[in-house]
Amino acid sequence: MIYRIYSIPNEVRGTEYLNLLYRSIERSSDAEATFVLRKFSWKELIFKHSKNERRIIHVHWETNIYGSEYALVSIARMLYRFPGLMLAKLRGARIFWTIHNIRAHDYPHPWIDSLGRSIMWRIADAVHMQQKAYADEQMKLHAGKKTFYIPHANFVGIFGPVWTGDRDKLRAEFGISHKTIALLSFGSVRPYKELPKLIDAVSEARQKGVDVVLIIAGKASEEYLPVIEEKAKDSKGIIAHLRYIPNEDIPKYMAVSDYNALYYAESSLTSASLLLSLSYGVPVIIRDMPAAEIVRDGENGFVFHGHDELVSILEKLPNVRLQRGDAIIRTSGPDWAAMAQILRKAYLSLWI
Repeated sequence: MIYRIYSIPNEVRGTEYLNLLYRSIERSSDAEATFVLRKFSWKELIFKHSKNERRIIHVHWETNIYGSEYALVSIARMLYRFPGLMLAKLRGARIFWTIHNIRAHDYPHPWIDSLGRSIMWRIADAVHMQQKAYADEQMKLHAGKKTFYIPHANFVGIFGPVWTGDRDKLRAEFGISHKTIALLSFGSVRPYKELPKLIDAVSEARQKGVDVVLIIAGKASEEYLPVIEEKAKDSKGIIAHLRYIPNEDIPKYMAVSDYNALYYAESSLTSASLLLSLSYGVPVIIRDMPAAEIVRDGENGFVFHGHDELVSILEKLPNVRLQRGDAIIRTSGPDWAAMAQILRKAYLSLWI
């Protein structure tokens, strides 16, 4: 049987997640089930049909269905796209929804997002979550819905091997001494990552005598770039590389850092940056969010609840630096092949 997967969205700039996911699921194909990724097409889903195939609409970020900066546009999209998905279901398709966030990041109409997510719970044939505690909670709330816990795969070796070389020399290229504690905030620079709060905590720790710096590495939007530039310029200890970081440079940024620091907003469930760091043997300092369930305090990182706890952790770092390397890499989760096998079973169950 051929299973055609129609992804919403088809692609996401700045992350390899969808490419890695679907490449892995296609490779899991065998005589029983052949998986083929198709570009989303209303024409194919509604007007074309074959007895020798089954169709899966995999929704990742639901705002790609209805999102817009304009409320009326969002509502209009709901009025024709959700019925379109229902019509595709009548034509035999199944809807598989992966919940990546508690609510949409930086979306200007939260009430529309809440409505959209409630509709998704009704029309999805199965729902997938990547955090165990959150999945358990949702399974209880939606007892009649087919739900799956499938953890996010790691990034071990995905962007090249762990960097080896003279680490002190590499740090010197970044203007960081071997004694300084280097924190990293890696990835697209967006409001939900709460970088101003992270900058404030680093600044306060420095005022208390902690030799710590924060490297911000990632591209910001034209609208948000001035906000971070203004905040960073008045804060000593901030190294801002506010540009796209090529994949081949990722191991260097991981090697130069002692910790990856994440102060994400409460909309967050998953963090690719968290998994990326652990995959390269870098411990993390993370706000208490669902993705932090894989962080073992004092082993592969530290978990904080707010500003004061974060500053307290930073003050203790000179005396409790965690060891980087294989022990941390082993906490980064399953590889993509293993994740694909679990996802494959979830896809096949849509027809059971």
